[in-house]
Amino acid sequence: MIRQPGRGRGAFILAVAAGLMVASLLRFRVHCWLVTLPVFLLLGLILWYRSRQVTWLVSGATAIVASGLLYAEMSLPVYMPGTTELHFGFNGLSNVPFYRVWPLSADLDGMLHHWLSGAWLKWTWQVVCLAGFAVWDILGIPLCLVLALVPLVMKRSRAMTYYWFTIGILLLSWLFATCLTMGYDGYSVPGQLLYHLGWYALPLEGIGIAWLVSYLQRRTKYASMIVAAFAVICAIASGMTQRRHLPGPTATGMPITPAAWAAFHYLKEQTPEEAVVLSSSPLDRAVFAVSGLGGRSAYLEAPGNPVDAQALKLNPGDNRSQKLAAMETAQDATGVCSVLTGTPITHILEQASSRLMPNLPCLKRLWTARDGVTTVWQVVQH
Repeated sequence: MIRQPGRGRGAFILAVAAGLMVASLLRFRVHCWLVTLPVFLLLGLILWYRSRQVTWLVSGATAIVASGLLYAEMSLPVYMPGTTELHFGFNGLSNVPFYRVWPLSADLDGMLHHWLSGAWLKWTWQVVCLAGFAVWDILGIPLCLVLALVPLVMKRSRAMTYYWFTIGILLLSWLFATCLTMGYDGYSVPGQLLYHLGWYALPLEGIGIAWLVSYLQRRTKYASMIVAAFAVICAIASGMTQRRHLPGPTATGMPITPAAWAAFHYLKEQTPEEAVVLSSSPLDRAVFAVSGLGGRSAYLEAPGNPVDAQALKLNPGDNRSQKLAAMETAQDATGVCSVLTGTPITHILEQASSRLMPNLPCLKRLWTARDGVTTVWQVVQH
């Protein structure tokens, strides 16, 4: 549409297809849709004003109408109320330790605390923290420099429009990550906006790198060695700084014992793919250990999360938190088994830190770790 504008039937079809592709991002990845739609509409208005090509208006209108229909469908009563609401406000991402893992983060934070306070401190650190995270951890400083070289390659060609389109998406992603929040979950949308920056910049970074390599090849016979050395230096610098700033493997308070690791491996390799597993450890359930490390469906993880609430709404009789509480408060083995056999649980992982009631008649031992305690049980349905 940019390189070969036209007024024929093909141009109209292409305009409609482009609008539908932008709208489809609402279902493919809402984070991409949030930043692509505004930039696409703004770009279309600018190009229509310059060229007077009606196809740009058609494309924008298609994107708006299709997005509206998809959003209306997502607001139907079958979905959890409030999950489509977006608000502008402080989302607190700068308070998440993961976003502070970049060089000079602690120094800048301390300096801002010395000079600012209250809302000024909160918002200034939010802007600085997420900018540092995006530049250092997601894009990387070398690729940011390469991205700046792209205009030298494209110069005044029509492809520069795509460059500004990409830059607009990058900046809007950072802006929304700073000030966007949701009614039911303050992380899922704003917290993941910055993870997509590499996708957006990848095509342009390839152009910049190719231009840089060809530039060196024209001026020195050691171009390959220079590029290789630069790549190695960047990799070493990145690794050293990340290793310095990342917390240790046990800093979260959840060291994985050899017995637990062996148990997760057994679940993944020796149990059926349709197995439903309950871990006796509340910590396992809180950090998605069964589904993440064991590779099997967990009976209950992160109870009370939006997905759990939606499942309970659609099937009120399957209150898994309530059934788990009933098992924990049962006075005897018969009481535990009466509740357990009424659930879809097929296997139980007994961790050494959270022992089960002994001699449960509805459990069959499948595997025991070397510590003699960590065990995988199979639920026997009577």
